[in-house]
Amino acid sequence: TLTIPNDAIPDSMFSFSLTAVSQNNSIRSHTQSIDVSASMISNATIEISAYQMNKDTTVDAGETFSIEFTIWNNASRQDIFSVSLLHDPPGQWIIEQPTLDNAVINSESSTSFTIDITAPSTGQAGDNAPAITPVITSKRSGIVFQGTPYDGIVVSTVSDLELRLIESPQKLTPGVPTLVLLEIENNGNGQVAATLTSETIPETWDWWIRINDTPDISPWENHTGVIELS
Repeated sequence: TLTIPNDAIPDSMFSFSLTAVSQNNSIRSHTQSIDVSASMISNATIEISAYQMNKDTTVDAGETFSIEFTIWNNASRQDIFSVSLLHDPPGQWIIEQPTLDNAVINSESSTSFTIDITAPSTGQAGDNAPAITPVITSKRSGIVFQGTPYDGIVVSTVSDLELRLIESPQKLTPGVPTLVLLEIENNGNGQVAATLTSETIPETWDWWIRINDTPDISPWENHTGVIELS
């Protein structure tokens, strides 16, 4: 065990040697020279950047979202950091590891880097990205610093309604209700409430809506208000 003085200058070297001598034959011995350097005491933090805190945290399904982190070196000397990420199981999310190999930062200075995260192409509205925790390790002291997990990214809502005409009459008989069969489909990525309106039907005409989610099972029912689609 070698104790380093508290006032040792970082990177200063101390050399000593150890010798092993055979108790059976003192001629047999071996000496090993050992060099020890005093490491610095690192003091650093890593968090999302101020720019990132003010950035919208929604991403479309299949799109890529960039996250910016900032490293602060609060020590009295220059330090060198390696960067990595911890995160929950990504599932279909793609989380890129940082491309920054060595972050050389002067005392009381900072540097920023970005990582990319891609949402699943089948992502549904409101799906959350895995929590991402940035980690830096000083290459001059071996001390590890871990940032606050960042988990504010969600898949945004994409609304895409389609209305199709299935069946319509060639002629209308006055006073007799006539069926116009329509189908409405939600091609978006989340639940939506659809409202059916018409700006061309004369005000003197009567018209109403009947819906049936399962025509083979339940009867058609009169409907007012919005139509909820999953």
